[in-house]
Amino acid sequence: MTTFKIGDVVQLKSGGQKMTVKNCVFANVNVTYFDEISKEFKFQTFEDELLVKVEEG
Repeated sequence: MTTFKIGDVVQLKSGGQKMTVKNCVFANVNVTYFDEISKEFKFQTFEDELLVKVEEG
């Protein structure tokens, strides 16, 4: 079971874009982020083991 909550800011363990958790379904985490290149919001699903919570501040 995932340890992420709706609204958490996460990132792939390998780095990259900061994303916001939209919801979690079992071990799948649905995230949203703003793509600066296309100027659109994007949605993606990742297994929770691929993500880490980003400490804000």
